[in-house]
Amino acid sequence: MSEAGDRAEPSMTRLAWIRVWLALGGAFVLMGALRSAIGPALLPLSDRVGASAAALSGLGSVQALGATLIVLVSGPLLPRLGRRRLLIASLALMAIGAAGFAVGRTVVVVGAGALLIGLGTGATELGGNTLVGRLFGARSAGPLNVVAGLFGVGAIGGPALLAAVGQRVDVTFGAMAVLAALLAPLLLGMRVIGGESGDRVPRSDAAGPRPRLAWGTLAGIAAVYFFYVGIEASVGTLLALHLEPSRGATFATVATSFFWGALMVGRFVASAFADRLRLRVLVTAALGLGGVALAATAWVAAAPVAYVLAGFFLAPVFPSAMSALLQAYPERSGIATATVLVSASSGAVILIAANGWIVERGSVATLPWQFAALAVPATVLAWVFLGRTERMVRAHRGADAGAGIRAGSDAGS
Repeated sequence: MSEAGDRAEPSMTRLAWIRVWLALGGAFVLMGALRSAIGPALLPLSDRVGASAAALSGLGSVQALGATLIVLVSGPLLPRLGRRRLLIASLALMAIGAAGFAVGRTVVVVGAGALLIGLGTGATELGGNTLVGRLFGARSAGPLNVVAGLFGVGAIGGPALLAAVGQRVDVTFGAMAVLAALLAPLLLGMRVIGGESGDRVPRSDAAGPRPRLAWGTLAGIAAVYFFYVGIEASVGTLLALHLEPSRGATFATVATSFFWGALMVGRFVASAFADRLRLRVLVTAALGLGGVALAATAWVAAAPVAYVLAGFFLAPVFPSAMSALLQAYPERSGIATATVLVSASSGAVILIAANGWIVERGSVATLPWQFAALAVPATVLAWVFLGRTERMVRAHRGADAGAGIRAGSDAGS
C-alpha cells in the first residue's frame, strides 16, 4: 500500500465517474461564483449590516486569508486526510459560509462567512487539483484545463446571478449554499477516489521514508505561479483603470468581463490538445504570446482586442503547469500543490499592490508595459523549471518500469 490508510485504486464504474465529475465540476463552479460575487455584493450588503462598502472591502482579504490558511494546513496533512474527506469538508465549509453571507446582519457574522468561504474554496482548489492529477496521471493536463474552465464559468456566473436577482445577496448566496449542500452527498459512501490517501508512494517503499522533495525545482515552479497569477489578477483588477480614460467606465467594465471570458474559453479549448503537447512548450508559448498581447494593449485602438487575446493565450498556464507539477511530485502532491498555491496567492496580493503603486506615481499609460514585463521572468522560469519537471517525470517512469521488471523476475523465480 502507498501509506497507512491508503488503498489501491479500484476500477471506477461509470456511475462513480459521473458522481465524481458532478461533484468536482460543481465545486469548481461554486468556488468561482463565491469568490467573484463577494466584491459586487459589498454595496447591497452594506445597507443590511450597517457598514460602508469601503469598510466591508476587507471581506475579500478575509476570504483570501482563509484560502491560504487551509492550503498551508491541509497540504502536508493530505496523505492522512485524503481527498474525499477534504472535498466533502470543502463543500460543507462553502455551504455554511455562503449561508452566513446570505442571512448575516452584522459585520462579525458576514466576516465569519467570508472566512469559511475562503477555507472551503482553498480546500476545493487543493483537493480538486490533486484528485484530477491522481485520476488522470500523465494525461491530466486536459482535465485540469476543464476544471479551471468551470471555475471561470462560476466566476462569470456569480456576479451575473447577483445582478439577475436584483442585487439580493440573500438569494444569491443562499442558492450557492444550497448547491454546496446538494453536491456533498455525491462523495459520501465512496471510500476510494483516486486513492484515499493524498499522495502516491510505490508499494515497495510504503514502510520506508518519504521521498525527498526537489525543493529547488519546486521553488522555481512556485515562482512561475507567483508571476502568472500576479499577471492574471493585476490585469483583471486594473484593466478597467487603463481603458476608462479613453473608452469610458461602462466599456472598461465590459472589457474586463471579456478578459475573464477569454480565459475561460481558452481553458476549454486547451483541454482538447493539452495532453498532446509537451507541457513545457505549451506553458512557455502561452506566457510568451500572452506577454506580447499585453504589450499590444499599449496601442489604445487595439487594446480591447489585445486584452481578449491575452486572456485566451494565458488560459492554459495555470492548469497545464499544475499537471506538470503533479506528475513530477506524485509522492508529495499535497505539499507541492500547497506550496505553489500559496505562492500564487502571494503573487496576486503583492503584484496588484505593486502595479497600483506605480500607477499612482505615474500614469495608467504604463500599465501595458508593467503587465508585459511580468511575463518575461514567468516565461524564462517556465522554460527552465518545467524542463526539470520533464526530467523528473522520465526518472519516475524509469524507476516504475525497473520495479515492474524486478517484480516479474521475482514472480518467475
